[in-house]
Amino acid sequence: MKWRNSEGGQWTKQAVKEPVETRLYKEARSNHPEIFTKLDIELKELDGAGSGPQACRDGQCITIEFADGSGRCISDDGGLTSDKSMCAVVVMQGGHIKKAEGGDCLDSFSDASPETWCWYGCHDGSNQKFEKEGPVRICAVDDKDRACFRTEKWTLAR
Repeated sequence: MKWRNSEGGQWTKQAVKEPVETRLYKEARSNHPEIFTKLDIELKELDGAGSGPQACRDGQCITIEFADGSGRCISDDGGLTSDKSMCAVVVMQGGHIKKAEGGDCLDSFSDASPETWCWYGCHDGSNQKFEKEGPVRICAVDDKDRACFRTEKWTLAR
């Protein structure tokens, strides 16, 4: 215990060597830059493929927060959650709020509660219709007084 409470020792590197794999990689990059340029481009494209849902590539994805001031958003299972990392990623399309992955539409339950939602196959029923009301507000067509959401642009870094 005495050593922990003291200033401790000094660390120094001894016999530092670059691993042979690193040396060979650097040589290959230097000797064949055209191959690595092509590989870097391909890796960047692959990295882009993992950057969220395909529907979000045009930058139109949003998350929706229940507009009651509670800060809760709609989750992937249709419930309301305060955990922002669990917010469903959606797009507004043709009067529907659709999950960016899978394409199911936000659907109100038949219990007359503005807080119960689910994701369901899209149809033209009024329980799946929404209208924009200003730049960041979306409301259910059949319950504009109670069922509104505040939208927020979704980014991968969320």
